[in-house]
Amino acid sequence: MDLTPQAAFALPDGYCVRPPRMEDAQVVLALLNACDVAECGEPDSDLEDFIFDWESADLVRDAWLVDAPDGSLAGYGLVSHWSGGFQADFYARPALQEIGLQGWLLEQCERRLREMLASLVDVPPQVSAFAAHVNQADRDALNKAGYAPKKYHFRMQIDMTERPPEPEWPDGCYLRAFHPGEDDEELYRFIQTAFDAPGRTPPLFEEWRDFMMRPDHFVPDLWFLLYSQGNLVGTAVCYDYGPYGWVRHLAVADDRRRQGIGSALLRHVFGEFYLRGKMRVALGVEASNENAYRLYERVGMRRVRQFDEYHKQIG
Repeated sequence: MDLTPQAAFALPDGYCVRPPRMEDAQVVLALLNACDVAECGEPDSDLEDFIFDWESADLVRDAWLVDAPDGSLAGYGLVSHWSGGFQADFYARPALQEIGLQGWLLEQCERRLREMLASLVDVPPQVSAFAAHVNQADRDALNKAGYAPKKYHFRMQIDMTERPPEPEWPDGCYLRAFHPGEDDEELYRFIQTAFDAPGRTPPLFEEWRDFMMRPDHFVPDLWFLLYSQGNLVGTAVCYDYGPYGWVRHLAVADDRRRQGIGSALLRHVFGEFYLRGKMRVALGVEASNENAYRLYERVGMRRVRQFDEYHKQIG
């Protein structure tokens, strides 16, 4: 018996679907950046980020490009799987937000996800998807497809007009840069412990290392490790994303919180990027993490974007 749900969405007449190829990367980037501009007024997507996803995907089965009748790219979707679960990514050209491409792409992601689940053991049948809070069409598509909002994420940002204040380090602490090949596992364990929470599945070490240390953005001098009496007590893991600096991880040991380590690390990061000519620094934070949110405000950051995380159980 075929238990696959019947299709609920169809492509409009004249629209065609095909798998992406690596030579499509620039046109897909243009689509993502057009979505960014519609949502926040400026491009915010990174070519290397989605190429990394493509390199670990079966593009023939895991991804879809939708071409409009005039041959231009109208939509893009990708389903990905890692140790933490499944994720569906979907994009529709801003001028075509209301013709149902999002629902069709989500349906393809779920169909492929069911195929993946058939060959996996002890994997929760849940998929996550994200929508910019200002993108009502994407949020409506997720709601219509049976997804429910579970988490909210804020983009925090500082735009510096002058050199930031020097950090004030707690007594006995010293800072150094990351040493590739020597600090990998220690830093991985430290970050996973710092972000441990009920229901969170940490990435495998190899997944984390391969993603975090991709040669396109990895600069060891921007990974800062703070020690006290030989123990790692804080870290700021950063990337240079061209127009701005990005703080991927800011973590402090549980027993050293509320001692000024987080704010000192951030001020050091701001200073480093300022010296590199990057006046803007940004990071992401879950809305439920009120302590972190208040810390970021205290050091001069402000909320500039919100992303809503949706979940769905796949039957």
